[in-house]
Formats: sequence, structure tokens, C-alpha cells
Amino acid sequence: MTWAEAKEYVNKLNSDRFAGYSVWRLPTIEELASLLKSKKANDNLHIDPIFSGKQKFCWSADTFAPDIAWYVSFKAGMIRHIYHFFYHVRAVRTIK
Repeated sequence: MTWAEAKEYVNKLNSDRFAGYSVWRLPTIEELASLLKSKKANDNLHIDPIFSGKQKFCWSADTFAPDIAWYVSFKAGMIRHIYHFFYHVRAVRTIK
């Protein structure tokens, strides 16, 4: 989905109270970057095998400029920004 669709998706998770919670959000770029591994492991990706290999690129909540968001490429092991593309969402919530 696009970054705009990713934000709508998270809003729907909250309105539907997914898993009993209404505090879902897109992760920060720092949170996504913390999942990066220096060596490829899971399905030849830079992420721990505990995570799905289907999400090779994930949107963050952080923007570079209006309508340009940061994302993490678990395929290449890097952080970049882009205007309009179709990536995945790994929604998170803060645990208190």
C-alpha cells in the first residue's frame, strides 16, 4: 500500500479496536531500523527469522518532506525515503 493508505490502514485498526487496542500507529524510522540485522538471515533478508519474510519494505511514520516518507528495506538492509510506492505496514503500539 502507499504511505497514505498505510496511515488509513492504521486508523482502521484503531477504529476496529484490533486485538482489543485502539492505539496502533506506524513505527518510527528508529523503531524499524532497530529490526535491521547486519547479515541476511530470514528469506535472505536483513531481519530476524522470527518476523515474516513477506514484508521486505516497511513504511515508517516519519516524513522527509510533505508526502515523502522514510521506509526500511529489509531486502537491502537500508533506510531510504520515497514519494509514492507500494510497501508494507508493520503496525505497532506503545506498551506501558
